[in-house]
Amino acid sequence: MKHLPNLFSSLFVLLAVSAGVQCHALKNSVDGLHTLRHCPSSAKKFLNDQLSDNDTSLTLGNAGISDVCGADIIEYLHAQHKPILVLSLRNNTLAKSTVKALVQWLADPDCHLLSLDLSYNNFSPTTSLILAKALSETGKVERFVYQANNLGVLKKHDMHAFFLSLLHLRVLDFSYNHIESNRVTSLIDALSKSSSLSELNLSYNPISDNGLEVISNVLPVLDSLTVLKLDFVKSSTLGANAVLKALALRKNPLHLSFRYNHYANVTYRQFDAFKGSKMDITL
Repeated sequence: MKHLPNLFSSLFVLLAVSAGVQCHALKNSVDGLHTLRHCPSSAKKFLNDQLSDNDTSLTLGNAGISDVCGADIIEYLHAQHKPILVLSLRNNTLAKSTVKALVQWLADPDCHLLSLDLSYNNFSPTTSLILAKALSETGKVERFVYQANNLGVLKKHDMHAFFLSLLHLRVLDFSYNHIESNRVTSLIDALSKSSSLSELNLSYNPISDNGLEVISNVLPVLDSLTVLKLDFVKSSTLGANAVLKALALRKNPLHLSFRYNHYANVTYRQFDAFKGSKMDITL
């Protein structure tokens, strides 16, 4: 029994050291977040909560993040060598400062980002081109979601350069970007050179019949493509028939989503006839 005080003393020291290590780790985490000087406390807390378990996925969508706060967050992830594979910053007010920080992070060999979602932000045409160039030079990201960033305002040669920079990506989502038929040629001419693209979403763009005819001309030879989404592209029977002809010529399986478009009943039946074959069509 006379050894019990020594035992209790040793146990107390062990607990104190353990608590000290935990407090030190927590302090380091909080100190790191202090570098986010342009971010509100709510964004800092949400960021800390998600990163506390070393998760490889970070979602900060619809968080009221400004451009300078977005830059702070990217710089923090970069400086702390966070193992982020999937990053979503959709529906904020990001712009060139965030993209500048993102370009630097992507260039770092320690960055292993595979999926990037920057939908519904405030990117200018120039900023979009800078971002696409960075994605091309690093070749890391495989999935790029860029909804509602008004790509339709890009000039034809800029749009061609933008899409030409993304040939290595597997998944591209450009829905809700006001891409009209006179811009589809630039898009398709670039993407038709890709041997990696497996999924393309152009839904909710006013592509119209003319744009569908352009897409249909290359659809039979886009061998790597397995998913194509063309929902509500403001087409009629003319565009739908062009797609049908392309499907008939295509050899590889394809899932086509073609909802909320207008065409004749006979065309609908022709689409329906493809179901159960190598084509999976959602109408």
